[in-house]
Parts: sequence; C-alpha cells; structure tokens
Amino acid sequence: ANSIEGNKKSNVTVIYTPWDNLLKRGDMAVGQVSFKSSKKVRRVCVAARENAVVNRLNKTRREDPNPELVQMRLDRDKRERNVRKRAADAQRAEERRAAEQRRSARDARDYARVFAAAREEREQPGAHDDIFAAAGGSSGSDDGLGAHASDFDDFM
Repeated sequence: ANSIEGNKKSNVTVIYTPWDNLLKRGDMAVGQVSFKSSKKVRRVCVAARENAVVNRLNKTRREDPNPELVQMRLDRDKRERNVRKRAADAQRAEERRAAEQRRSARDARDYARVFAAAREEREQPGAHDDIFAAAGGSSGSDDGLGAHASDFDDFM
C-alpha cells in the first residue's frame, strides 16, 4: 500500500520478515533491500486487492508526524551501554574475587610465610626468655643447658 503502482496490481506477493533480518548495503539501489536469512522470510500471494481490508488498515494507521528518532536512538544506546557496563563490572568483580581466592590458596600452600613467621620469632629480643625462665633459670654454668645441665653430667 506504499506505492501507487503496487497498490493497484493483482497477484502481488507480500513479503514478511523481522526488521533485523533486513540487509541493506551501500552499493544497493534506493528502496532495494535483501535478507540475511531466507528462512525468516514469509511470502504471501495476494490474488486480488480487497478495498475493505485496505481501508480498515488505513484507518488504523498511526504515524508520528515528527518522530524524535535521534533521541530515541540515543536513549536506546545509553540503556545498552549501561547494561554492558554493569555486566563488565560484575565480571571484573568476579575476576577480582577469583584472583583473591587463588592468591589465598597459593599463600596457604607456600612455606615462605611459615619460615618468615619463625624467623620473626627468633629475631625478637627475649622471645624465648619465658621458656628458660620456666625451667628454673641457669645452673651457674654458661653452657646454654640451664637447669638440665646436671642431667647430662653422667653421659661424660
């Protein structure tokens, strides 16, 4: 019903397809379109023009005389960007969490922390004084055996 010539013809094939199936390249003529997938195309042959049907369709036709297509496109693009941004943020957070889990698992298997903790204990002044003080102090000799020096006298 968009062209005068096609509106008056009989035996017209009407083609139905979703808008995302339309293919338009720059080298095509004005008004020419093609289809990305022929499986999505439905062809219906109309034998004769029925004025009653055309008149009812024309009565229900609704066209916005001044559509704000640019603003509508910008709004849609903004919504899509926000959705992609949220998905990317969620993925980055998941990657950070997985990296932290891998790092903690690696540290749990690593003996370097154990040795570092033991080294810190050894290097602290007076770290083992409580052990020797609980054993009764030294027995007068400075051999490092403390209260247990008499236990080792009979070995020699």
